[in-house]
Amino acid sequence: MKSFFLLLLSFILLSLSGCAPKYDYTVHKPKVKYKKPSKDALSRTLKEKLGTEYVWAEEGPKAFDCSGLTYYSYGRMNMTIPRVAREQAKVGTKVTKDALVYGDLIFFNTSKHRSDKITHVGIYVGDGKFQHASSSKEGVIISDLNSSYYRSRIVTCRRYLPSDPQAIPVSPTPFPSTALSRPYKLAKSTSDTVVTPLAMEEQTIQTSPAHSLSSQGKHYIQVGSFTQTPNQGLLQQIQSNGYQYKIIQIARLKKVLIGPYFSKSKALRNLDDIREMILPDAFLLTI
Repeated sequence: MKSFFLLLLSFILLSLSGCAPKYDYTVHKPKVKYKKPSKDALSRTLKEKLGTEYVWAEEGPKAFDCSGLTYYSYGRMNMTIPRVAREQAKVGTKVTKDALVYGDLIFFNTSKHRSDKITHVGIYVGDGKFQHASSSKEGVIISDLNSSYYRSRIVTCRRYLPSDPQAIPVSPTPFPSTALSRPYKLAKSTSDTVVTPLAMEEQTIQTSPAHSLSSQGKHYIQVGSFTQTPNQGLLQQIQSNGYQYKIIQIARLKKVLIGPYFSKSKALRNLDDIREMILPDAFLLTI
């Protein structure tokens, strides 16, 4: 009884000091935005929530845990699925990891002791990638399903979306059975080409609809040079990973740049990820 009163007193003091929990942990059904489920509707929701904060037991719209993101994403399309990952894995149509298409759910065991117990879930977004509420440090991100960490921890995969002929921004490519190879060819660039602010102003700039990295900045990461139209597979791959890109033309070359980044240190922090997920030969470019 004494311990109960001490606990009650502690809660009262926290509330009075403004330290009451920021989030409530009751389940809130998502507000329906799309009357019918579709790949296009799901894609819009996932892009909107990329970069959102991770908070355990939250299902949006301002924060998510892993199953909260999947619950919210399908709920917005007027589909009711269980709230927790282990229950989500019991419904839908079971599919193999080699047959994954856009929108399928992938369930993992991420504990130290490998088992069939489900501890994590993500949504497949094509090209061997999946979006998930990762951790309090990373939030909602897109990760590579081909990485040794995630590939070895897959428990099961489920499909909820009905067949839908609508085109989506990210191609629903089946999960590759081998490591990703480059889906495009780079044109040879001239090593003595210098990008100047004047050249930047004179050229047409194309920006992806992905979330903005910075409204200002002079640091970019170059991921391609093309003599013809930049390969759409590359542009889709950039978008699916949540990056903003620009296309500038210098002489006969069209250069694909990710950015801008306000600081060089921020660009360098992203360079390793871009080399791993998009182009091994990507490099920093300061304009």
